[in-house]
Amino acid sequence: MRIGLFLDVDKTITRNFIQSDFAAALGCADEYSDLENQFQKKLITSKDFGERIIALFASKNFSVRMANDIHKQIPLQPWAEELLKLDVDKYLVSSGPSYFIDELARRYRIPEDHVCRSEYLFSPKTEIIEKCNSINESQKAQFVKEHLSKYDITIGIGDHPEFDGPFVSLCTLPFLTVNSEKYIYVPSFGLVIIVIKNILKLEQAVVPLDVRKLTLGQLFRSFTLGSWTALISLLILAVSLGLWGSRFLRS
Repeated sequence: MRIGLFLDVDKTITRNFIQSDFAAALGCADEYSDLENQFQKKLITSKDFGERIIALFASKNFSVRMANDIHKQIPLQPWAEELLKLDVDKYLVSSGPSYFIDELARRYRIPEDHVCRSEYLFSPKTEIIEKCNSINESQKAQFVKEHLSKYDITIGIGDHPEFDGPFVSLCTLPFLTVNSEKYIYVPSFGLVIIVIKNILKLEQAVVPLDVRKLTLGQLFRSFTLGSWTALISLLILAVSLGLWGSRFLRS
């Protein structure tokens, strides 16, 4: 069983917006916050946002060297380490900046062709940031769509129904950290880690069998005790998430 895990990065893997932490380190947090608010409210496009960030950071002489230094200061979510080390194929799908996401991918040995992000370029002469090739939600969705057929189960994780929803919704299991009727709402991705681990345990269900030639009884007997435990745990978790979500919607 092949599992593909498609992850947003901003406020999913990281605790804050990536560029807000960089802006704070550069001393322009207030100016950045104004741009981010405009972008979140869709008052400016992804392209506009990228160009204005370039101008703001360039005014602070933001260079490759500074990017590498600040990168180490960006806090990740407390469960990010465990999630990124799970034994599944992982993809990073974000409109966040390449100067952070590429290094994150290298740290956790995620292949370059498993990464979709906005490309930020630095001047070869001055090393100061000068250009951005931004991506939008449609491009992220297209990237995910191109990889889905490789997997039996796909899991999408994000934090925003508009910016992450289009790619998350393509996955078998679509998770968001905010409440939305179209997605599975999870207050903590610790629950997602439990789901993935239980799915992985189901792979131990004996040797590959041609289920089309088995009776229902033979199929059930082919499962190991560990597989049954994983399956039951997964079903209980799914029901619990459903009940929790229903209570949340009624509240």
